[in-house]
Amino acid sequence: MIFTGAYLIIVGSLFFTATSAYQYCIQRPDFVKWSSPDETANYYISKLYAEHRRLTTDNQLDWPAAEIVHPRSFKAPYGIMMPMSFLGLPLLYGFLARIISVGILPYLTPFFGVLGLWLFFGLTRRLFNSSTAIVATTLAAAFPVYLYYSSRSMFHNILFIVAGLGGLYCGLRALETMRQARRRLCRRWPALIWLAGSGLCIGWSLATRTSELLWLAPVILILVIVYFKEIGWYRWLWWGSWTWLAMLPAIFWNLSLNGHWYGGGYPAMEQSVNTLSQTGLSLLNWHNLFNGSVLLTKLKLLKATIFHFGFWPQQSWIVFRHYVVDMFPWLLPLAAIGIVFFIFSRRQWSKEKWLYLLNWLAISVFLVIYYGSWKFNDNPDPNSFTIGNSYTRYWLPIYLGALPWAADGLRRLIRFLFRRQIARTVIVLSVLVICFYSIKFTAVGSEEGLIYSGYRQIADYRLWSEIISKTESNSIIITRYHDKLFFPERQVVVGLFDNEVINQYYAQLMATRPVYYFNFRFPPEALEYLNSRQLFKYGYILQELGQYDEFALYQLVGINQSVNQLEK
Repeated sequence: MIFTGAYLIIVGSLFFTATSAYQYCIQRPDFVKWSSPDETANYYISKLYAEHRRLTTDNQLDWPAAEIVHPRSFKAPYGIMMPMSFLGLPLLYGFLARIISVGILPYLTPFFGVLGLWLFFGLTRRLFNSSTAIVATTLAAAFPVYLYYSSRSMFHNILFIVAGLGGLYCGLRALETMRQARRRLCRRWPALIWLAGSGLCIGWSLATRTSELLWLAPVILILVIVYFKEIGWYRWLWWGSWTWLAMLPAIFWNLSLNGHWYGGGYPAMEQSVNTLSQTGLSLLNWHNLFNGSVLLTKLKLLKATIFHFGFWPQQSWIVFRHYVVDMFPWLLPLAAIGIVFFIFSRRQWSKEKWLYLLNWLAISVFLVIYYGSWKFNDNPDPNSFTIGNSYTRYWLPIYLGALPWAADGLRRLIRFLFRRQIARTVIVLSVLVICFYSIKFTAVGSEEGLIYSGYRQIADYRLWSEIISKTESNSIIITRYHDKLFFPERQVVVGLFDNEVINQYYAQLMATRPVYYFNFRFPPEALEYLNSRQLFKYGYILQELGQYDEFALYQLVGINQSVNQLEK
C-alpha cells in the first residue's frame, strides 16, 4: 500500500511538472496564446466567466457587419460574441479560476491529467491486478496523445476522458460496496455516495463533449441493463439525478445562448439530435416497425444522421493505419497478446472484464468509422500525419482502452519468454524503452511536437508584437489563420475578398474603425489586379504596410483617402 501510494505520487508529480513546464515556458504575462481556435475560445470564455460571470461579450459594432467580427470557434449574432463549442470546460475552469486565480487556467488540464492517471490506475487494478495497473499507468503517463493534450491544456478531450474515468471508477466502487454489504462486510450507504460521484462525473463528461453521447449512451444503456437488478431501480434513479444535476449549468447556458439544451452552438449537431429523436420516436410506432419499406427508410435516415461525416470504411481504415498502427506500432500487437491470454485463461474471466473488452472493441469500431470517414485538415499539408491532427484526440478512448491489455500482454509475454528471476527486470526495461520512445515522439516526433510548437510560439510573439505596434487598439484585422494570434487584443474577421456581401461589410466596418488585412503576401501584379478590379468598386483598396516572411500586413484605405495620400 505504501509502495502504491509513493508510486502514484511520483508518477503524478513527474507528469504535472512535465506538462505544466510546457505552458510555463511558452506563455508570458502579456502573451497567453494558443495554437488552435478551440483552445483560444476555451481560454477566453473561461477567463471571461471567471472575471465577469458571463459567457458573451458585445463587439460594439453595427449590424449586419458586426456578425462577421469574431474569431473561429465563436459566433456573433447581432454583434453578441459567444462560444460555438461545448460549455463544460469553460464553466468548470472559469469557476475554479474565479475561486483561485485566472493564472491557473493553463495548468488545470495538467492537474486533471494527473487525476486521470490515478483513476486509470484504480480501474486497471480492479479489473486486472496491481502489477498490470502499474505498467499500464506508467505507459499512460508517457503515452504521446495523453501527454500532448495535457500539455496543450485548453482542449476539451482530457477533461472529458478524466470525467469519464471518474464515472467508471466510482461506479465500480459502488458495485463493490454493495457486494460487500450483502456479505455484511460494510454498510450500504457508502454505495450511494459512490453512485452520486459516478453520476456527477458522467454528467460533466457529457457537458464537456456532448457529441460523444452517440457512443456513451449505448454504453450506459448496456451497463444499466446488465446491472439493473444488482443495483436496483431506485439507485439507478439516484445515479441519474446526479448525472442530470452535473449537466444543469451547461444546459442552462445552452438554453440562454442557443435556445436549446444540447449542441453547444454546432448547427450540424443540433440538426442531428433533432433528427435522431424524431426518427427514434417514430420507430416506436408498431405500424412503422412492421412496415418493411418505412422501417428501411427510417434506418437509412438514422445511419445518415449518425454518420454525418459520411460512412467510408475504406477511408477509416487508411486513417486508422496512419494514426494507430503506424504512429504507435507497439500498442495493438501487445494489446492483442493480452486479449488472447485473457480469452484462453478462464481463471481470469469475470463479468466486468468481459464487459470492458466488448465495450472497448465496440467503441473503437464506432470511433474509427465515425471520425475516420471524415478528412480533418488541421495541418495545412494534407499528407502530414502528426500528433496534432484531430484524429488523435478524438481517439483517446481507443488508445487508453488498449493500454491495460497492452500492459497485461507485455507482462505475460515476457514471463512466458524469460525465467522468473530476470522477467521483472526485462519488464522494467521494456516499459522504460516504450516510455522513452513515447516522450521523444511527443517532443520531436512530428512537426507539431511540443518542442517545435514552443519554437513557433516564440516566433509568434515577435510577429504579434510587430502587428500590435502597427495597429490601433480599436482596429479590426481581417485574416485567414492568425485570428488566434491577434484576438482579443484586436478584433478579428476570418475572411478573404472572395465574397461580394462580405466585401461590402468591410466597407461598413471602415466607417467606424481602422481595418487591416494580414495574410499571405500578394505579388505586386496580384495586388494591383485586386485593387483595380475587385475592391475599387467597394470604395477602398489595400495598401501594404510591411512584410513578414511569406505574410504581409495591409490596411484597407478609402479611395478618397488614398488619393489624398498620393497628392501629398
